Amino acid sequence: MIDLKRLVTFIAGVVNATMEVKSKTERIQIIVKAAAHHLDVTGLTWEEVQSDLSAQASQEQLWVG
Repeated sequence: MIDLKRLVTFIAGVVNATMEVKSKTERIQIIVKAAAHHLDVTGLTWEEVQSDLSAQASQEQLWVG
């Protein structure tokens, strides 16, 4: 189970760090780095996350379109 304090700290850190960021890639990089730091997530790269999100968006377009 995830420690709620760590989860809230992670979310707050991501929100603060990404407020001014325009690039989706940079936001993903910040999120993965924060997850590693605050939630002890290991072995996950921003490239994997970006790829998964792209695949998910493609699937959603198939459902809608």
